[in-house]
Amino acid sequence: MQTYILIKCFCQTFLHYCTPGNLAHTTEWLRTAAAKVSSSDLLPSSSKTETSGSSVPPREVAAGEVSICSPTAVLNQAYMDLLHWEPGKDYPETMLMDKERIRTLQMQVNQLAIIAAVVLVSSSICGNVMSNSPGCVDRLKWVTKALIEGLPNTRLEDALLDISNQIHQEINNILRQLGYPALSNDKAASLKGQIGSIADKDNAVRMEELLELGQRFGSLTAHNRQVFGPYYSEILKNFLLPEGKNGGRTDS
Repeated sequence: MQTYILIKCFCQTFLHYCTPGNLAHTTEWLRTAAAKVSSSDLLPSSSKTETSGSSVPPREVAAGEVSICSPTAVLNQAYMDLLHWEPGKDYPETMLMDKERIRTLQMQVNQLAIIAAVVLVSSSICGNVMSNSPGCVDRLKWVTKALIEGLPNTRLEDALLDISNQIHQEINNILRQLGYPALSNDKAASLKGQIGSIADKDNAVRMEELLELGQRFGSLTAHNRQVFGPYYSEILKNFLLPEGKNGGRTDS
């Protein structure tokens, strides 16, 4: 109860002195999200994929080129960007009260994504051996989780190198216990290469455990949108819409 009262008092004080002109980091946060959404909207649908179906990176937005995109889409993109926030980068003023909770969610999302990717890669390399042995999958999950938690301040690329080496050993041990030969050199190299590629920005992995985190993140951002929606609307209309037009509210 005491914590709730302190948070409420902080919010009231913050809102009393808060104006769009005092929200430089929030403005930059929203501007970056708007640029991403605008860049995606400006790319013709026919050019987003090649004939082969492979993805084509979005082109840079030319100076003066305008795309009127939804304020809600921009705000959703901005919230998602918080889950990939770079350490040391200035945080949006309107999100400071939720910074630690978002950082915790960010670490949990990254952890679950890595675990899911390791399990998927291992299963694809080993075939039915893993899928028919639930205990093996649980073992890989446990080992990966322990390794991640043991390397809290390590660069992701370096951590994945350690994880790939350890998972390689674990898989070989599992295969031997089940009466199968160890991974060949080619499969071992493929395993380590695919685990290492988890660090790539385009490597997307989803798993059921992310659902609960998504619900918690959604609840957090919904409250933030309700409190600061009018401020976001005022900021967005300054650079999102052509001059002279009013933007829609983002707090609904």
